[in-house]
Amino acid sequence: MALHHASAGEVVDLAHTPSGTPQDQSTALFKTAGLEVIRRVLHSGQGVPTHRVDGPLVLHCLQGTVQVLLTDVELTLAAGQLSHLAPLQPYALQAREDSVLLMTIVRAPG
Repeated sequence: MALHHASAGEVVDLAHTPSGTPQDQSTALFKTAGLEVIRRVLHSGQGVPTHRVDGPLVLHCLQGTVQVLLTDVELTLAAGQLSHLAPLQPYALQAREDSVLLMTIVRAPG
């Protein structure tokens, strides 16, 4: 089954998961040539190893608390807080409790 990505103008409900999608599943909401938005679910204690993305990245914590580990600093994002990272900035994530992040990646066209 192909993953559904929202179409231009389609409303995405961040408070609820799509029908048939488990509440604990990360989901790519939409992707265009210049933008990708992901609803990332992390359970308490779960992490994402250090990696990087090509474009600027906005991390918006919708629920819970997540540590964002950068090269020389550690950020704590709680529900309702956001931060952005520069292109190619190495980062790792660690959930301090069950958490949901909205991750927006800006990609260079082409």
